[in-house]
Amino acid sequence: MLYQLSYTGMGTDDSGTSAGCPDRPSTSGQEDDRRPPPALAALAELAALLWPEQCRLCGENPLPARALCGTCLADLPPLSPTCPRCLQREERFEGRCAACLVTAPQRPLIHISTHEGSLRGLILKGKSQQRDDIAGLLASTLVDRWRSLECPVRSPQFEECSHWTVVAIPRHWRRSWIEGISFAERLAIPVARQRNLPYRRLLRRKPGRAQVTLPAHRRRALAASAFHCGAAPKTRTAPSIVLVDDVLTTGATMRAATAALEAAGYPVVLWLVASVSGASWGTPTAVNPTAP
Repeated sequence: MLYQLSYTGMGTDDSGTSAGCPDRPSTSGQEDDRRPPPALAALAELAALLWPEQCRLCGENPLPARALCGTCLADLPPLSPTCPRCLQREERFEGRCAACLVTAPQRPLIHISTHEGSLRGLILKGKSQQRDDIAGLLASTLVDRWRSLECPVRSPQFEECSHWTVVAIPRHWRRSWIEGISFAERLAIPVARQRNLPYRRLLRRKPGRAQVTLPAHRRRALAASAFHCGAAPKTRTAPSIVLVDDVLTTGATMRAATAALEAAGYPVVLWLVASVSGASWGTPTAVNPTAP
């Protein structure tokens, strides 16, 4: 696990329920009598001996039942608080959320934390080494955060998501052929699997410089023409889209991809990103959910 989240029920059963909120019920009183066959248990012990668990970031011994060692765990930025402005509920903005200090996200946004410390290290390592295990770890944390918002009292816009489809920000096909799929796709695939939602590669990226090489003002100028949608909806009612990326910097990539999807007839209802970069920080502006 990455963060110890009270609603995940990881480790000891610390999940809880509240009135009107269908959080995961407690299972501490239930005994699971299912045990692996002795042969499988022996193989698992042998595998643990030959390939011991390592901290996903530095390679040292991790803490028990955790993905990171004590040092890397202590360097994780704190989980970002749930921001009503990011989720586009009509509540006062108090300037504590890194994701919307410059401008409110165009769509409801869920993220883990700011792009710093061990979270930044995990994302960079996952991207450079094409680490599906790190992507899965971050995806599980995002899914936990998403599930925590599904209480009707807190976020009614997330109640009906069974017909949603997960889409990731892609690389250009030439880069994918050389380097593999984008880290956003590595995040999106386990997110879709854990939420039991379809995953589709609807977006195509046009040739251009990698955004990591561009200054912030150039990223903000990214036009919607940077992406195009590969297929129009086959039915009159198109699925709603959950759009996934690894890092939100200026929001230009997500806005451009959202514009391309919606121009093709796919409504984008949610943005998911692992972290929010400090390049987003600045002076608050008014919420405008429909602004390009």
